[in-house]
Amino acid sequence: MKKIVLLILMLSVSSLFAQTNDIIISTYVEGSGNNKAIEIFNGTGTTVDLSNYRLEKDLNGSGNFIYYHNFTGTLNNSEVYVIAHPDACDEIKNVTNLLKQVITDFTGNDQIRLLKNGVEIDRIGVPGNVNFGYNKTFVRNSSVKNPLSGPQNPQTNGEWTEYPTNTFTYLGSHTFDNSGSGTTDLWKLKGSNIYRTIGNVGIGTTNPNAKLEIIPGGTQTTLNLGRISGQPTIKARTDAGGYLFMESNGGKLGLNWYASDNVIIANGGGNVGIGTTKPGNYKLYVNGQTFLSDQTFIAADKCLNFGKENSSSGFLRIFNSSGYYNTYADIKGNLYFRRVNENGGNGGATLGIQKNGTVTIGLWEKYEEGVIDTKGNKLSVNGGILCKNITIEHDVPNSDYVFENDYNLKSLDHVEKYIKENKHLPEVPSAKEFKENGYKVGEMDDLLLRKIEELTLYLIDLKKENEMIKKEIKELKK
Repeated sequence: MKKIVLLILMLSVSSLFAQTNDIIISTYVEGSGNNKAIEIFNGTGTTVDLSNYRLEKDLNGSGNFIYYHNFTGTLNNSEVYVIAHPDACDEIKNVTNLLKQVITDFTGNDQIRLLKNGVEIDRIGVPGNVNFGYNKTFVRNSSVKNPLSGPQNPQTNGEWTEYPTNTFTYLGSHTFDNSGSGTTDLWKLKGSNIYRTIGNVGIGTTNPNAKLEIIPGGTQTTLNLGRISGQPTIKARTDAGGYLFMESNGGKLGLNWYASDNVIIANGGGNVGIGTTKPGNYKLYVNGQTFLSDQTFIAADKCLNFGKENSSSGFLRIFNSSGYYNTYADIKGNLYFRRVNENGGNGGATLGIQKNGTVTIGLWEKYEEGVIDTKGNKLSVNGGILCKNITIEHDVPNSDYVFENDYNLKSLDHVEKYIKENKHLPEVPSAKEFKENGYKVGEMDDLLLRKIEELTLYLIDLKKENEMIKKEIKELKK
């Protein structure tokens, strides 16, 4: 397999390029909460022994620099050293060399200065309790090589660029412009880095259409990224937003990984949109059909939402292994456990929990997106009910009034005449009425009890009449 090797040969020309006289304060972060950090930068062109340096802070611009940090170790040319508050966010900590509260516990009006062998060489802030840095990020302009001496207000001295609260993207590196005193035909040198200010770079192509375009020959791997230790990262950074595009002229594109680790998309506070450029406030927004072939676990503290706002259609279906759905929930608020006919058409709902608070049990010919009419009842059953016991609690009329003295008990002659004419008892619905309207169990129980009580009164009267006749017969026999 052929390998394309890009060799960039450069002579040692560091002496031709501008340098700082000494290390400088390059970034100041005073964000929300404890998101605070100070960054120093080495642009001297050589490695610096940090044991000669000290960072100091006063309180409220008092000029009494009682808080300090003595550096140790070395700092290579073009590298930065970041000191942050121990309780800063992870984005800051990821680029931090040292966590130390005493020197980073500032609130925007504290002066911070950098000393070498006891002599001040740089400062940010002014005396007199001037709130220059509250909730601000200041980044040293790339053109600053030898900063102004003494107290300096970064808002007005022209050496700093101010950014909004919690801007952390400039921590961990510093852009230093030394381009004015040495270039090659194609590249410029910035510290230990090389760069181009115009044009595009092509590898494997003579007509690059981007700042860097790589087109390998054959089946070669386009780009391998890695590191000796730790986890390699690809980072796209912009102040105006943008996209990561994957483009193909007919072939398949995808995200793949080796071994058994995970693929993480939108780590942190971002959201993912599939089929949409506006995922809104949702961690995952899918515009289109989604197929899940295995178990899906949803851990939600509050609720699981389906459907769209202000929409009159939509549903949730749960399929069985044959491809037919057995459970159906529509966006109108109904939930049905149902079957599907063999021809694939709408089946009947064996159990329905409807949006109006009613429950249906049984099979209906057709399912409609609405509710099945239960005729004012909370439960409608199309079929028999087998149970051990039924308790009915209802404010039905009390039939005990039949035994009151003023109750108008119809004569048996009247009852006989009514039966001959209507073929059923008085007050009792006919067989036709039962078939058409059914009946309420509580009211029917009360009606039947009333008829039993009336029958009891008839029997009592007959007993009295019978005893009277017996007495008369006995008298006649004497």
